[in-house]
Amino acid sequence: MLFCLATGAVLDIAMAPYRGKETGENSLLQKIIDLLLPGEILLADRYYATFANIHRAYREGYDVVMRVHHKRKVDFRKGFKLGSCDQVVAYLKPARRSVWMSQQEHDDLEDFVLVRHLRYAVKQKGFRVRYMVLATTLLDASEYSVEDLADLYAQRWQVELDIRSLKTHMQMEHLRCKSPSMVRKEIYAHIISYNLIRDLIVRTALRFSAAPKHLSHTAAVQSLGAFSEKLQAASCRIEQLENALLECISEHRVGDRKPRVHPREIKRRPKQYKLMNRPRHASRRSAA
Repeated sequence: MLFCLATGAVLDIAMAPYRGKETGENSLLQKIIDLLLPGEILLADRYYATFANIHRAYREGYDVVMRVHHKRKVDFRKGFKLGSCDQVVAYLKPARRSVWMSQQEHDDLEDFVLVRHLRYAVKQKGFRVRYMVLATTLLDASEYSVEDLADLYAQRWQVELDIRSLKTHMQMEHLRCKSPSMVRKEIYAHIISYNLIRDLIVRTALRFSAAPKHLSHTAAVQSLGAFSEKLQAASCRIEQLENALLECISEHRVGDRKPRVHPREIKRRPKQYKLMNRPRHASRRSAA
């Protein structure tokens, strides 16, 4: 999925069977990456920091900011130095092509691309990572400082909150349809509802001079639910009700809470039942 960092809206989604060829995240990314325009920035985690993805960013005119791929070794003693733990290196074209790429596409790739590596310390409590190494196509150190890029990558966590809003708050954690076509319809129905809520939040932010990510998504859903009956029944006061709805959403700001440190443990134990690994009707016959 591609999310808008400014508004939290879903830009597009790519789906595939749960196993088989070209069902990995990199393969699915190629189906929706055309949405990015020249001058925009793709903010992603280390899984996508491959030669092919960075080469495509150069070719299409957008930039990337990612963590360095976990299989790539970084040596700050080499490369063109831009500062302390800040360098420009060359990513060489891999001998093997990616599974989602044809042989002709692989042959058309350049022999290398220039990538900037930079490292900075993470001092925030609760973070498992103590040092972060980024890979980016923003090569100009005078225009894009290490501090700016560190602040930008810290905002990548916002997508995790957006996914939580979509899956948990919009009740998309468990899909109930059976056929692939109905599962797709169910997913798109949730995304449409989610984007409509985001549209309300953006309209509220524009009217009350606030950042969209500073307004509560949960409060927006609850406010819309409280106003829905009146909006459906109204015939001449719709504009007044909409203004009241936006004002209600604007009053619920996301608090600037201090970083919380919690153990990665589950408090509630699962029930001691066996997992169902066969159709329900077969289980009912054996239990009778």
